[in-house]
Amino acid sequence: MEAIAEGVKAAPPPQRAAAAAAPDKAGQPTASSTAKAATPHIVSTAPYSSWKMQALRCHPLGGVFRAVPLPGVLLKQLPAATLTRLVCSLEFKHPKHLAALCGLTALRSLEVLPQLEDGADLADCSSHALRPMSALQQLMVLKLDCVKACQLAHLQLPQLQRLVVCISRGPCADPAEQQRRRRQQQQQQQEDPEQPLPLQLGHLTALTYLEGRRNIMLASDELPMSLRAVNWTYEIAAAACSVQPLLRLTSLEDLDMTFCVPPPAAAEMRQLTNLQHLTAVRFADYNAEASFAAGIEPAWGVLPLTNLKLFGSRNHGCYGSGTYCALMSAAALHALSKMTLLQSLTMPFNRDAGDSPIRLEATCAQLAAVLQPLTALQELDLNGPELLGDEEMLTPVHPVAAAEAEECAKQQHQQLQMEASDDEEYAAELLRPPPARYQALPAC
Repeated sequence: MEAIAEGVKAAPPPQRAAAAAAPDKAGQPTASSTAKAATPHIVSTAPYSSWKMQALRCHPLGGVFRAVPLPGVLLKQLPAATLTRLVCSLEFKHPKHLAALCGLTALRSLEVLPQLEDGADLADCSSHALRPMSALQQLMVLKLDCVKACQLAHLQLPQLQRLVVCISRGPCADPAEQQRRRRQQQQQQQEDPEQPLPLQLGHLTALTYLEGRRNIMLASDELPMSLRAVNWTYEIAAAACSVQPLLRLTSLEDLDMTFCVPPPAAAEMRQLTNLQHLTAVRFADYNAEASFAAGIEPAWGVLPLTNLKLFGSRNHGCYGSGTYCALMSAAALHALSKMTLLQSLTMPFNRDAGDSPIRLEATCAQLAAVLQPLTALQELDLNGPELLGDEEMLTPVHPVAAAEAEECAKQQHQQLQMEASDDEEYAAELLRPPPARYQALPAC
């Protein structure tokens, strides 16, 4: 484990350190010197209370993501009066370690790394595990790897401004609470799986930035009204996701949404236009297939967007063989042309990452016409989108070439039909004729 300390100023060692290090007279060993030889050599330094340390970062070596936990015995020795930034791993299952952390009352920023040992993370602790951290009243930035929604409800930090978390919606590890929930389910004769628990963060009244990863957002979630920026990844399909909690954030200026599951209904997405203070929106839809961006494009012409990112679907077949492509309709492109405040537009495609290309229902000339009104555009990334081919580019120049192309297409269709005959549903999807012929955007 690598530890980096910044701003450390230690006082001169006391005189007794030199005396302790001096050799015994006449070189004769004593009981004291024999005991010293049997123990590890320790260099005497100033008391820890005299340190002026401001930041401590303990990261794993060799690029390993998980870290060895910082023991409570070391946390107790850190200068509580001056340490303002701490990055480390912590064993929350040991109360003495958490108690030592809560003694660092000058902390302004805290990042807790994931554990090396499985089953030792915060998510495996009780619902009250974070309650002692309310002692860090000056904390303004908090980053947690994995935490339960019920645990965050007990976090009372009036000055917290930035929160980055991976939130689990399952029940906490309290044995009494789990037994109560099982008894309640038995009484109600519930056979359905447990519903995800709502997120209650309204008590964090100073919070301005919230980032939720590997998560979901429920209509019952309560977010602080003070939020100005939200970065949210919808990645869990345990329940229907929603943007309703966002619609109540009247001060929201920056919104970053990533959908790895089906997004909410188009009617709900259109309500984002009510957030009149929005200036930047980033939208990544990894779940998209044929109806990519359908239903939400009317909002693009209303919101004061400055940044738009559109990603195709992932891991839906193999490229060149049964690939599902995200289709951006002509109506969506027309709405895109109204985004006159747009400064950055990104449509990337990474075949190695399993992305599917985005198909634009437009020719090169039509795409140019869409982009022409975007006079504020400063950054444009069109990496691999497929366009409708111009008529002259699709028509073979010679009758023989046309006949050969038709015969080749027929053979490919028959081959696919033979390969897919064992799976009728897959065959129907695979053999469905495309609405138009597309070609990759040529490299500049």
